Amino acid sequence: MEVIESKIEYSKMSIRNIDNMFWRLREIGAGKVFAARARGSRMSDFQSMSDELSACLQFPYYYGNNWDAFDECIGDLEWLLVEEVFLFIDDFDRVFPGNDEGFNFLMEALEDAIQEHESNQEVNQKLRIVLQTTDVGYKSLQSRLEKKNIRLSEFRKPF
Repeated sequence: MEVIESKIEYSKMSIRNIDNMFWRLREIGAGKVFAARARGSRMSDFQSMSDELSACLQFPYYYGNNWDAFDECIGDLEWLLVEEVFLFIDDFDRVFPGNDEGFNFLMEALEDAIQEHESNQEVNQKLRIVLQTTDVGYKSLQSRLEKKNIRLSEFRKPF
């Protein structure tokens, strides 16, 4: 089976360093960059994942709180009115523990969202998704990704 090179990025930076970068992005990118930070430790099932990400990304009031609505909203963040969106998810190895179906759907939705942003010439908004984990957590995450033949790229700092 062929390995899929994902556009989703990973980082083994500490949460503190991710936090510093998050605030720096908000500071230097005012009006052009939207930086959101979600807590993977609070994303154990669909409802908690939906609550966390819809709040972080300021989903509109009409968000339907189901997989289809999630997929649609994360693929279309034009209400944010910025050129680039950074979504950092801390402790990603703790997302959907023991729920491969939910984990796989989320990974597909995140990957599709990046591609939708790249191909949408009307909005012209870039989306970068960074999954933060520790060295130990990365081994667990990598094991889950290998089942789907997905390889993440390492996060490249924007400045």
